[in-house]
Amino acid sequence: MQTLHHLHRPDATAHGAHPTDDRAITRPDLGLFGVVDGFGGPRWSSRCAAFAARRVVRAFAAHAGPTHARLAHALADAHAGLLRDARLARGTGGATATLVALGAGEAHVAHLGAGRLVHVRGGRAVELARDDRLVAVWARVGGFAPEGVRAREVTTALGCPGLPCVPAYARVALRADDHLVLATDGYTRSSARASVGGEDDGLLVVVRVLDPGASPLRAVI
Repeated sequence: MQTLHHLHRPDATAHGAHPTDDRAITRPDLGLFGVVDGFGGPRWSSRCAAFAARRVVRAFAAHAGPTHARLAHALADAHAGLLRDARLARGTGGATATLVALGAGEAHVAHLGAGRLVHVRGGRAVELARDDRLVAVWARVGGFAPEGVRAREVTTALGCPGLPCVPAYARVALRADDHLVLATDGYTRSSARASVGGEDDGLLVVVRVLDPGASPLRAVI
């Protein structure tokens, strides 16, 4: 496997007012890639994203089960860790995550929150994980979110009291020259976001499949 791009687009305030609230996971040695997006305001979002990304990688690496079970374990561990951490529990933050684990000629996807993952083959793109912010869910059924729904309000997340941690899972067979594109909502939201929720960070990771049967996995960032 080869990681083609690991791009970050800072928001209007990231150069001084607060750190970025997005984190990339690029661990070709584990076959694990992902994007994590923290939320909760400038005080908490960056901390939550960094904490969640570290816990996901550590828990995934430590688990010896099947790939899908390792992903589930990693997200559950990050969720529990965020809720337990005394420093972060004082805030109202949390994190969303979109993960893909590669191996044995297939990709296992785990997703919760506001990111997206697209599988591209021969110029055809198939969405494997979609934005589940409430405004996006309402838009997909052809309506508008009720008054009072905030632009970044999600239905599931890591480490946020009052929100469930309920990831969606998918699996797809891989071929040579397939691409997997992972993005946080800063890349996937429309230009109208400034009027409804302020500018947001954007993080993009693109993984190109060179040899689906290769072991161990190899990547270049």
